[in-house]
Amino acid sequence: MTDQHTKLTLRNYFSYATLAFVIGLVTVGFGAVDLLMVGPLGIVHVAGVGQGDLIVSCLMAGFLGFVDVFAARFAAAEGGRDRGGRQVGLALGFLGTVVLCAVLAFALTWLVQPALVLMQQVDELVVPITDYVAHRLYGVAPFLVYLAASEALKISGQRTLALQILVAGLAANAGLNALFLYSPVSAYFASVESAVAVSTVLVHVAMAVAAAAIWLRLIGARSLIAHPDVWQHARGDLGFLMKTGPGISARLLNDYAGSVIPILFIGTMSTTTVAAAAIATKIYTIFCRVPQAAFSASFVYYSYGLEDWAGSANSQKAKAVIAQLRRYAAWPTAIALLVTLVSTPLLVRLFGGSELDVGLAGLLLLAYLLFVPLYFFEQFYGELLTAHAKAGLLFKASTAATYLITIPLAYFSVFYVESAFLAILGKGVAVAVLAAVYWVQFH
Repeated sequence: MTDQHTKLTLRNYFSYATLAFVIGLVTVGFGAVDLLMVGPLGIVHVAGVGQGDLIVSCLMAGFLGFVDVFAARFAAAEGGRDRGGRQVGLALGFLGTVVLCAVLAFALTWLVQPALVLMQQVDELVVPITDYVAHRLYGVAPFLVYLAASEALKISGQRTLALQILVAGLAANAGLNALFLYSPVSAYFASVESAVAVSTVLVHVAMAVAAAAIWLRLIGARSLIAHPDVWQHARGDLGFLMKTGPGISARLLNDYAGSVIPILFIGTMSTTTVAAAAIATKIYTIFCRVPQAAFSASFVYYSYGLEDWAGSANSQKAKAVIAQLRRYAAWPTAIALLVTLVSTPLLVRLFGGSELDVGLAGLLLLAYLLFVPLYFFEQFYGELLTAHAKAGLLFKASTAATYLITIPLAYFSVFYVESAFLAILGKGVAVAVLAAVYWVQFH
């Protein structure tokens, strides 16, 4: 297997980042397709699926730290040319964490409706949101397996295969949505929301099986699985994942919670405001695919070289690499921000439907975009700290920023000022604090 894909060059970086962007965009496309498909059925379903998708993204983030730790260790093994049994053992250890995550997700399904009632969501949206979230949580295990297998393919240089699986999944999701919503099959579902959620879960199962089977065949896992070293690696990696994964997951969960909980506060205002917030959030999420693709490429190429500088972030070689990665990430982020600002009216009308308050949705999107420069530094250095498995730091800093700054500001904005705009904008204060903390701690 050639090692050219692990070298940090402009071509390699942007090749990876471009593919990561397309993959991220298609991934977000699952939720976007759900919104587009239920749009003709009424604003209640738009709000229910939009709000439900946000909550699912937030809850899923509580499990994604395990995928990030898996990816960092997988990339370090790839960059150090320590493949084969080392990576198969890591995959087996990861499967142990998937079982625990699936059990926890099943338990969470019982808490969704009481939590929505406690947070005083609009009455007509409680059941639709619950239907969507509960059914999506049943699919946590295949979703995590798919993500890890897809990361393994991309890091191993098989990026086109990873994209092909995802595009096929998006097409299948759209087809199943149409079948489950607009054919006699719809009679078998209790609600519109449960139909689109089941569609997504079924597609994730198929994608997980395809991605895992392809990677296992490429690496020749059948000849490695019985080797004692593989199972020794599996035990060690399972312990490492269980030690560091929760802290990294907490950072991601806090990041999502800082966005979702203000939206839940906004959910007490009116169905129209909820729908506008859901559309603004979806467009912002699509925009974020650009910087997130750059951060993903930075994370992987930084992880490739960890063994070269013995894990030190302060070596001269590491400093040069970090400066190069920062430049590579900044330009596409700035261009995407400008394009999104210019095309905001068009994007809002495209996703909103005839009943949406277009002006309000555009204003709420602007609130997200105003703190993008701060978001860049917070996410960039957060990814590098994740590569070093600084779980404790990431957990403490993100928890403090989310629950001492973002959520109190959002609560005050909604329930005292009655401003959805300020509720979203308030996250920028926490992002500024985290950007400073991560920069100082990293250096």
